[in-house]
Amino acid sequence: MIALCLTYYIACLWYIIVTTTCSESCDDPYADTRCFVRYYDLLDIPDFRRLILCCYFILTTLATVGYGDYAPQSDNEKVITIFILLMGIAFFSYILSNFADVLVTYDKKIGNEDRTPDLQVWMLSLSKFINQN
Repeated sequence: MIALCLTYYIACLWYIIVTTTCSESCDDPYADTRCFVRYYDLLDIPDFRRLILCCYFILTTLATVGYGDYAPQSDNEKVITIFILLMGIAFFSYILSNFADVLVTYDKKIGNEDRTPDLQVWMLSLSKFINQN
């Protein structure tokens, strides 16, 4: 649930930053006019699809290094994406360390009992059953 909320809020922040930097670069004739908003025509699609596209981009960036189907276009967007990638690494490292702690705690509570005699008894009974048939 935390990952979904994090994805949503970062996607909203991503959209705000990208639209702001794109509108700023439109005023400068020497700036790179390629930006995420123009490249993928975000202004021409409905709001719900725009939200899905931004969440998809952020989730693939947080969880992996992205698939490459949507990519930052300007230098500002690439710098922001670097920070998003670092946040993804930190977030999933935290989740995996907590998962490992749960497994270690589980092993300590359950204990490591030797189940070899039970296995030997089962194998002997299985071999007797096979030999009878």
